[in-house]
Amino acid sequence: MTVPVPAAQPGTLWAWGANHLGQMGCGPGPDQWTPQPVPGVPQVRSVCANASAVLALDGQCRVWSWGWNTGGMLGRGRPADEKAHWLPTALRDRGHPGIAPAGNPPNTPGLTLTPAQEHCESAEEGADGGADEGTDAAFDAELQAFLASIPVHISPVPVMEGVCTPGLLSGLPPVRQIAMGSDNGFALDDNGAVWAWGAGGRMGTPVPKGLALPEPAPTPVQVAGLPPVLAIVAHPTGDAVYALDAQGVVWSWGNGYEGELDQGKRRTDPVPAPITGLAPVRSIHALGFAALAVLTDGRVFGWGSTESGLGFEALRKNTWRVMAPVPVGGLPGPVRSVWVGHGVAVYRLDDGSTWACGVGLRDMYPGSVGEPPRVPRRQTDLDLFVDFFLGDRHGFALDAAGGVHGFGRVESGALGQGEHAADVLRDWAPITLLPHPVTTMAAAGHHSLAVCAAG
Repeated sequence: MTVPVPAAQPGTLWAWGANHLGQMGCGPGPDQWTPQPVPGVPQVRSVCANASAVLALDGQCRVWSWGWNTGGMLGRGRPADEKAHWLPTALRDRGHPGIAPAGNPPNTPGLTLTPAQEHCESAEEGADGGADEGTDAAFDAELQAFLASIPVHISPVPVMEGVCTPGLLSGLPPVRQIAMGSDNGFALDDNGAVWAWGAGGRMGTPVPKGLALPEPAPTPVQVAGLPPVLAIVAHPTGDAVYALDAQGVVWSWGNGYEGELDQGKRRTDPVPAPITGLAPVRSIHALGFAALAVLTDGRVFGWGSTESGLGFEALRKNTWRVMAPVPVGGLPGPVRSVWVGHGVAVYRLDDGSTWACGVGLRDMYPGSVGEPPRVPRRQTDLDLFVDFFLGDRHGFALDAAGGVHGFGRVESGALGQGEHAADVLRDWAPITLLPHPVTTMAAAGHHSLAVCAAG
């Protein structure tokens, strides 16, 4: 995940794609196959998302959140009497495991699985196990009808593990940047302080001895132990967090079992620590289990898992893990910008040329033959784009006029062109159903968002 740069002027937020966890801002319901404005949200400057929730930064430097509140990820508190908003068990595998208990919770009358809805569950299990052709389509049709019948529960305070429509986070000073991990939200305020909420272990405080799992934070808490920070970075599928300070030093904390904390050990560390030997850094870019740093002289270093082939390799044989920064090879000159997504890295050099590598190129170029390169390869077709927003299996690029081009998997309508079939990949093509110009975007699991200046 590259640091999202807020737009100079706020614009209208549009969304499309998966909506089983209320990602479109209107509560859980059918997937949205074409872009629509997000209801209840003012004009925004930037947006970020993970598979199940969304954060948006509005024109008054306030943070909005909506979607699934697992572990307090929405940052809007918790009620004294928690009652999770029930979602059917048929939706478990469409989002996170354990999304809802079997049966109905107390005080949720009238929600029971019908035979058709039970068929949704069995059809999904069959699809996962290689069912006959057509099962996915039948399941999708059943699921969309089922989602349309679910009553939307709106609570002024999010329930833990419940689904919520857009609302403001309280207790934050004016914010200039937002980021999301797999179960956390983060904000950088105007004074350079970092705030965190959601799953425990990313708040900057040590875990008390004897506590197996750190407690979640359902409202924002300031991360201690950091100097004034210029940028924060997290990845929507990752549990590591990075901060870049004014001296060009990168700080890391969170989960680091693949070496992504760059602290020389495979471990979890809830307290921020500086990455030594890497300054001065100009920008930091997080993936699920790895990270890239661009130094001020244009060199790029990587660490963490090398399994995706992002241009750096382990120095020892028989391991995918890099526990300390190593150079990214194959780049013929200084790097100006980097964009990363699931298993793919795009490098823009000072001379304007674009290079890319990683297993994720299979989604970017579905008709390509052979194994994707593990060393950056020249991609002249990408030179015309000025910004990239790369998700799990789909992504977008902006041209100089603010036009949007997309690629990848169309499941749940993630590309916003009306297609929604599972396991269908599309090559690069213009996305025509959004008002132009688009100033910034986010590509998440199976949903997408865009800030449009014109509408």
